[in-house]
Order: sequence, then C-alpha cells, then structure tokens
Amino acid sequence: IAKAFEPYGSMWKMCAEFSRSSPEWLDGPFTALDPDNVTTLMDTWYRGVMKAAKTLKGAPQQVCVVLKEKIVAFQDNLPLIVALRNPGLRDRHWTRMSQDLGFPVKADASFSVTRALQLELPKHLAIIEDVSEYASKEFSLERTLDKMQGDWSGVVFETMAWRETGSCILMGLDET
Repeated sequence: IAKAFEPYGSMWKMCAEFSRSSPEWLDGPFTALDPDNVTTLMDTWYRGVMKAAKTLKGAPQQVCVVLKEKIVAFQDNLPLIVALRNPGLRDRHWTRMSQDLGFPVKADASFSVTRALQLELPKHLAIIEDVSEYASKEFSLERTLDKMQGDWSGVVFETMAWRETGSCILMGLDET
C-alpha cells in the first residue's frame, strides 16, 4: 500500500514545499536568497513532478500539470536571481548596472524578486548578466590575490649588495 501511495505523497509534498518556498523567495529579502539552493530545489521539484505526472491519473495528474507550470514559470526568474545574487557584486557594479539600465537598482534588504519583476529587470537580463560576469571575474582575481598574499606573507627576502654597482641581489629565501 505504501508503494502505491508514494507518488501521491511525493506530489503533495512537492506542492507544499513549493507553495511555502515560492512566496518567501518572491517577497522575502533578496539578500537572504541562496541562488544555488533555489536552483537545486527547483530542479529537484521539476524532476519529481515530471516523474509523478507519468504515474498519476485523473485529478492528481492535473495537480502535477499545474505545479509543473508554476515551477517552469518560477524557473524563468532563476537567471536573474543568480546574476543579482552574485557574491562578487560591489557598490561600483550596482552603480554601473544602474547607469546602464537608466534607473537605480540595488539588491538590499528591502529589495525582492517581486520588486525586480516590477522593475521589469528580466527584460534587461543581458545588461545585468554582463555586469555580474564582470563582477565574478573581479571577485575571482581578488580571491586569488588574497590567497597569494597569504601564501607569501611569511617569506622574507634578504638582499646583499652586488659588487659595487649600487644594485642588490637576493641572497636566499628563508620562510619564517
């Protein structure tokens, strides 16, 4: 009996999880969104609803169809969420994005996905992704430089005069 009802339980669980999470993601503080988590859950629910739709019949299958439509509609927002929640975005990037868009945009605690949709940001996704990609590259360089500085912080360079030219050469490297 448990195996026979598993698809029904799975479908209703996905419905409940999506119905609970979707308003939080749409209207909650944008800065609290974890784009990787949202993407993972959306992919999991999509695969689950497709699987359930194959085994269910009648009204439960119609519920799967409606849930699939809602999931697909929300998935359209994922590229925007990922681009705007880029950890590399700094104030200078928000300023550039605002200048390129022609109106102010900043993902702070009062910003939400619903607000992004009201501003019609999906229409400007190319501009947003361009700035976000630029920010990612800068962020990667910053992390690499920070790591290099950490790696080299304990290295001491000793020099000695080179003949009587007024130049110096390295004597040897000692890590302390």
